[in-house]
Amino acid sequence: MGDRKTAKSDSADKTGASCGCGFPGRGQPARSMQTIPRFGPSRLPRYFQGMTQLLFLPGAGGAAEFWHPLGSLLPETYEKTYLNWPGLGREKHRAGLDSLDALTAHAAAHLTDDTVIVAHSMGGIFAMRLALLYPQHVKRLVFTAASGGIDVMRFGASDWRPAYRAEYPDAAPWITQARADHTKEISSIRQPALLLWGDADTVSPVSVGRHLASLLPHAEFHVIAGADHAFAQTRAAEIAPLIARFLKN
Repeated sequence: MGDRKTAKSDSADKTGASCGCGFPGRGQPARSMQTIPRFGPSRLPRYFQGMTQLLFLPGAGGAAEFWHPLGSLLPETYEKTYLNWPGLGREKHRAGLDSLDALTAHAAAHLTDDTVIVAHSMGGIFAMRLALLYPQHVKRLVFTAASGGIDVMRFGASDWRPAYRAEYPDAAPWITQARADHTKEISSIRQPALLLWGDADTVSPVSVGRHLASLLPHAEFHVIAGADHAFAQTRAAEIAPLIARFLKN
């Protein structure tokens, strides 16, 4: 049991982003989710039969290791998969993984029959998409400072793109051009969701989390005092008990 990394080409055990931050901005819209390649049950891996998997999705920094501090503090009764985003941050590029839709399919290939998705920042877009596309496999959702597929600029979020480009000049161009809006679909998500936000976060302000919580039918919302956008990593010991309790309940 314990932590299980994904296949070597999907994991990111090398130097990566310090915060894994960022949301797709206002640019070319993503295609309808109806066009995203779907993985039926026969295509889903069977690594964790009979066990609940925690599938960790990073932000635009792309690094799987962003989640290692938190994952190590969660119960070993869960199998843990830390996914990276090829081509984002300092992650190596992979042919064909060059859009929101392609990375959604990439993440879908790692679902099991009983998956809890833990998503940070831009990873929340993929978490929402997977919950909508595969409700029979995604049992619960945990969001930390995520966008979840809404326009965060409406809520006073700062523009993350200039700083991202300066820090990650080799990141795939599409990440600062793509956008996704799933506002109309979010209310159909029935899975329980835990939303954790920092009140010192300018990339995803608390107002973003409150709005998402109002859209999700079964949401639990917590504010972490003094926490910035990277709190899921830097204050992992503080939020681990909240997540563990949510998983147990």
